[in-house]
Amino acid sequence: MPSVIALKDCLGNTKEKQKDLYFLVKEEDFPMEGVIAIQTQIKQFIKETDEYTRDDLIAIVEEVIDEYYGTLIPFKLYLVSY
Repeated sequence: MPSVIALKDCLGNTKEKQKDLYFLVKEEDFPMEGVIAIQTQIKQFIKETDEYTRDDLIAIVEEVIDEYYGTLIPFKLYLVSY
């Protein structure tokens, strides 16, 4: 079963409507160190950069997942309320 990495409210300072980013990683046992590295690098980037985009954050996550030998799986997320 794949791992899901959710970045909650990481786009809060941007004009994006969706504030969360989700990444599906093929490896079920993606290391926690990789998740912490993503969190640390995103926080540092947001702290140092006034204006950033979704693509900036995605690039950081993709790079860290690659460093930890993870494989991203493309997917669409449907949020359904009823």
